[in-house]
Amino acid sequence: MESISIPAFLYHSIKQRRLIELIQNERPLFEPIPKLVSNLAASYRLSVASGSLHAVIDVVLELERLRSFFPTVVSVEDVQRGKPAPDSFLRAAELMQLEPKDLCVIEDSA
Repeated sequence: MESISIPAFLYHSIKQRRLIELIQNERPLFEPIPKLVSNLAASYRLSVASGSLHAVIDVVLELERLRSFFPTVVSVEDVQRGKPAPDSFLRAAELMQLEPKDLCVIEDSA
């Protein structure tokens, strides 16, 4: 059997495109999320600090019009080190003009 070598950048591009298609088609949001986000935004300034690329974050935030609740979005593309390093949270705090000690982080994965 002949093996095919795919350059890493092409592999990542294909993977990202497929992930975006899955998000758009499957709309993987738990039903209470839009209401929860709306309720939180009524009392708190919200941001996203994600280990994903902006293209993926943008597609997720398009679901149920969530983007309007998150004026600050930080991607792994915006920081030197991705998670678990705190860089994305520190950048979000900086953009929100908050001290890191004043942030409350809610994670979406284990």
